[in-house]
Amino acid sequence: MNPKNRYRRRHGLTLVELMVASTLGLMLVIGVLEAFRQITDSVTKGRATVQISGQLRNITNVMRADFKGITVQAVPNTPAGAGMGYFEIIEGIDNDFVNTNFGLDNLTGDTDDVIMFTSRRLEDPFSGRIEGRLLDSTRNFEIINSSNAEVIYWLEPRNTEFLRDGLDNNNNGTTDEALEGQLGVLQHNGMPLATLRRRALLIRPDLNGPQGVLLQPNGTPYPASSAAVFLNNNDISIRVNNNGTISANSLADLTMRQNRVAHIPAGVVNNNVDTNFPYPFSHARLPFQSGIAMGEDVVMDQVLAFDIRVYDPQARNLRAPTLDTALTPGDPGYESAVIGGARVVGLGAYVDLGYAQPYTITNNAPVFVQQCQAMSTFSWLPDPKSQLRNTMLPPLLPTNPKYFQFGNYRTYDTWTIEYERDGLNQNSGANNLIDEGLNGLDDNATGGVDDIQESETAPPYPYPLRGFQVIVRAFQNSQQQLRQFTVSHDFTPE
Repeated sequence: MNPKNRYRRRHGLTLVELMVASTLGLMLVIGVLEAFRQITDSVTKGRATVQISGQLRNITNVMRADFKGITVQAVPNTPAGAGMGYFEIIEGIDNDFVNTNFGLDNLTGDTDDVIMFTSRRLEDPFSGRIEGRLLDSTRNFEIINSSNAEVIYWLEPRNTEFLRDGLDNNNNGTTDEALEGQLGVLQHNGMPLATLRRRALLIRPDLNGPQGVLLQPNGTPYPASSAAVFLNNNDISIRVNNNGTISANSLADLTMRQNRVAHIPAGVVNNNVDTNFPYPFSHARLPFQSGIAMGEDVVMDQVLAFDIRVYDPQARNLRAPTLDTALTPGDPGYESAVIGGARVVGLGAYVDLGYAQPYTITNNAPVFVQQCQAMSTFSWLPDPKSQLRNTMLPPLLPTNPKYFQFGNYRTYDTWTIEYERDGLNQNSGANNLIDEGLNGLDDNATGGVDDIQESETAPPYPYPLRGFQVIVRAFQNSQQQLRQFTVSHDFTPE
């Protein structure tokens, strides 16, 4: 063998070297791709966080502006002549940390609360749409403004596409019916992701004709049978009249419950009794149940909770069993602490209206009920004289009754003293007297002239409201992110 061949250089790599190099290269590529994936995910999540935070910030600003302009102090029995409008809260039976037949659900929270009120903006007026023909305009719609508006916030799970596609999506023979909007609702682990809606209905009584009713272009009154269509097409606060017409509301009109949005209007009067009193709230009359604009006024989608709480100065804060914190109404274990006689460490908290009534208690229920009824201002059911103690509503989402239950809901309402001088007998089952609460006589021969026991009606909670709190919990489904924000409003003067 030639010795020179022993030291001849080899050209190329061996198979083992190639495999090692390929493996290292592949690992490097995988590492780079994983780094890019993590960076992409981080950027996507960051963008989602910024987006949802921006949405929440915008919603917070809108709510604060609406709440700041509330036209009425939350003091019950407002006189209509003062033209102050109203403030009302609907508290459904669904709330945080309540055991139901479906188990404990403290992620979704309240899905059946509603807040409605009249608000005023002088520097930045409310704007809304109105059919051009009502203003003698050739355009389909015109934009008008008003310093005052009737505002309503509520949660609603609905597929608007099924409501306007001209198809019978549930094959029951009816096209574009309300039930079709409950098909195909976006969900997360079986929980429907709802839409937070806000409707601002302009208060423009100047739109009424000489007879005080809204007129069609041909000069005839707008019929009450078309009130829902009118409300879907026009951002105007309206009421249904007994004579089959509709009128644009004033602030004074809205003091009366029967004139407000989503309420049952005044009914037929027989023997001085209005068959529809107390004109209850009905989610079947929520605006935009149909029509061309039902996809509008969406404040935020993919919402898990819209919780409205009132400030109860007498709500007990109880020492927790762990001795390191205080329990307030709505916290897990609060009802057990009440029954167990836990020490009161403070007073005052934001609570759900009638928060004590829905608790499921297996033992000592009579003791608990007795304690709750005397516990605080807003812990129990409405005043029986309001006739709103036993008002019932079916679930807003019958296909998934775990959520949006409403049931035996509770109401806070500024009410009006006008029910004591309207010539109607609201407590016809008690006696044959009319407006005995303000007739200048001592009808019950006790307590003096026109004492509170003589009144025909009463606000559901006959106490001034110092403040309230709105909590919104939103879920970003694509990135599995949960966010919550709180807006509080104080009615007490500075």
